[in-house]
Amino acid sequence: MLMPRPKILCVDDEPANLRLLDAILAPCGYEVVKAADGKEALEVIGEQKVDMVLLDVILPGINGFEVCRKIKENESWRMIPVVLITGLRSKEDRIRGIEAGAEDFISKPYDSGEVLARIRMLLKMKDLNDRLRAAYDGMNNLTQYGEHIVNTFDPLRFDFEDNIDKTISYLIRESEEQTDRPRIIIVRSMTADGAASRWFKYEVIGNSLQKSLLENAAGCLVLKDEAAALKVLNKSDLVLRV
Repeated sequence: MLMPRPKILCVDDEPANLRLLDAILAPCGYEVVKAADGKEALEVIGEQKVDMVLLDVILPGINGFEVCRKIKENESWRMIPVVLITGLRSKEDRIRGIEAGAEDFISKPYDSGEVLARIRMLLKMKDLNDRLRAAYDGMNNLTQYGEHIVNTFDPLRFDFEDNIDKTISYLIRESEEQTDRPRIIIVRSMTADGAASRWFKYEVIGNSLQKSLLENAAGCLVLKDEAAALKVLNKSDLVLRV
């Protein structure tokens, strides 16, 4: 599955500057979105998923400092890295940018190597922050789901396999926006008498979650470690038994 290209919003009222940024970024695999002023920039962020903003300070209408501040005040946008591009070199202007929430500065005229280096660094930091936030949200969601199961547990009507199916569907559904969401989940289900166990594979194919029984037959996928009752797997965790 191809990973989406990082989308960078470039904001400048000078078309020549936007063309230059496009020429620097596009050959390196970045998707460039352009805006000519602060109002248009905020509209783009509201409509599209943007990974970074390169923002000129001197803009008609809303200046770059104020645009940056509005981005950082919005709960949905505040984790987007903002780099202020400016010809202003005074300490006061740098302080204004820091107070507005900017992650970095690039001075005009800018060097393409510096621009790309700063972008790579900030995108790595954003990816790490996104993963940490997704893990935190995932743990919170699982905790809430676990509490729901405990609170609604009825031993007289409990169906193990039905509840496993619902749990697996929940895991996949809650992580469907994540690029690293689980694609295969393996579950061991005991037989009614407890004498034997069966392994089931839940796999996301397209937008559908499919369940299949794993038999210990030639050519089937089996677990390297069969100790746990539930496994969330990458391909490296599976071996082909021949």
